[in-house]
Amino acid sequence: TNNGVAFSSFLRRRSSATDPIYAKDSAAFLGDNYDLNNNNFPGQRMEIPYAFFQDTKWHDAPFFRFDGESVEKGHITQEELTEAKQRQGDPKKSMPVFKTAGADSADVVVTAHATDMNSFGWVIYDSAKKNGLEMVISGEGTQFHGFADKVIGLKAALHAMPGNPIVVVADASDVFLQCSASEFKDRFTKAEADMVFGGETQLWPEVSDYFKRDSEKALKNELSHSFGDIGMAEGVTPINKNDIPNGWPNAGGWMARKEALLEYISSTEERMNKFSTEEWPGEWGYQCRPDGATDADWNGKYAGLRGFDDQLCLNAYNMAKLRQGDRRHKLDADGSILFSTNGCPVADTGKDSKEKVYYKYTGKAPCLWHMNNPVAKIR
Repeated sequence: TNNGVAFSSFLRRRSSATDPIYAKDSAAFLGDNYDLNNNNFPGQRMEIPYAFFQDTKWHDAPFFRFDGESVEKGHITQEELTEAKQRQGDPKKSMPVFKTAGADSADVVVTAHATDMNSFGWVIYDSAKKNGLEMVISGEGTQFHGFADKVIGLKAALHAMPGNPIVVVADASDVFLQCSASEFKDRFTKAEADMVFGGETQLWPEVSDYFKRDSEKALKNELSHSFGDIGMAEGVTPINKNDIPNGWPNAGGWMARKEALLEYISSTEERMNKFSTEEWPGEWGYQCRPDGATDADWNGKYAGLRGFDDQLCLNAYNMAKLRQGDRRHKLDADGSILFSTNGCPVADTGKDSKEKVYYKYTGKAPCLWHMNNPVAKIR
């Protein structure tokens, strides 16, 4: 662990100078010392070592494998970088985690995976700054190898957090935040849930069997209606009050307390299976088995689900909870707290009397807007 290293040059550009040591004091928090344009962002960088993942299914994930970076950093010679070696984890690699100054004592923490703050992560950082939210960001300065990196990064970020705060898990480059920590906490508490999933209109990746599970879908919709007037915009009459347009969990915005998220990751690791054959030499091969899938299903009709997908894992987890009759894991289908736009036109949004952006059809002003694009999911 490399505690206490500041990222004064974390945004926009990298400085060649050595980063100064960040001296924590009670007055330092996201706000006063943050200056996007001058790259001033108080915080601390930690390295979560490979050893933390060594005995898990992540140990040989593409993120950790021996590669050209291993050669550049002197972990291995070019001659030693054989095809067989490139299937193995590099024990000298680590997952970087950046924490804003007040993250350790915050009731609410926002976390995301961002490999390049200059190109991607500054979007959510600037939004967090406006609302005084603390953040824990994984992955800065690394290459992106696929969606497995997001879960590895989330596991590392949670490991870096003390206590049991409410954690908002978000995408980094297309998320807009508009609530303070106290409002996030208030809405989450009122939801009476252990975990809240932001929703989207489509189930992706598509698992056809989920559409046939009427009892689970009925419970899902019942729980979505339980949010009531949470997040209702001030002085607004919705076009379709009580509408729940977003019927399936989206991995771009969801939330729970840290301990619940750790349970989710453990459950996901148990659900991760490899297919019986490799599709290409060196394929990592792990994917989350859909809830209820038999071995025949897995290596038959689901054999095309190649390439790890964190949203497939999230939907499998939620479907398992619904099958078990769990009422504490809820889909926010109308933007009471979390909302994916699915490309909705700007004309369908407005500002309420508190200057919060709301969705006209539901009348809700979400704390988190995820600007996802449904075109990317149309086959």
